[in-house]
Amino acid sequence: MFPWLPLPTTEINEGHNGASVNVANGIANHVGGDVAAVASQHVGDVDYGYDYDYGTDMNLGTNFADIYAGNGAFNSIEGSVVASAEQSVGDVDGFPVLF
Repeated sequence: MFPWLPLPTTEINEGHNGASVNVANGIANHVGGDVAAVASQHVGDVDYGYDYDYGTDMNLGTNFADIYAGNGAFNSIEGSVVASAEQSVGDVDGFPVLF
């Protein structure tokens, strides 16, 4: 057991991530390129070796990407509009190795 963990044999990983873009809203706005909101995150642990505590692993993740673009009259966006939220939640355990 590891005494610095919240509960004996418990591992908690939590992540919150977000990206927001607010562009060209109103009247007669012009964007000459691309508009992007990108939110990428990895929540969890990577264990290569033997896990001695046999505890409960808890991995929590929240991820979002929002775009508000071109709302209103006479607005133009000449590029692409992309909202991307990529997320990996959990752990990767390697093969057991005893040292």
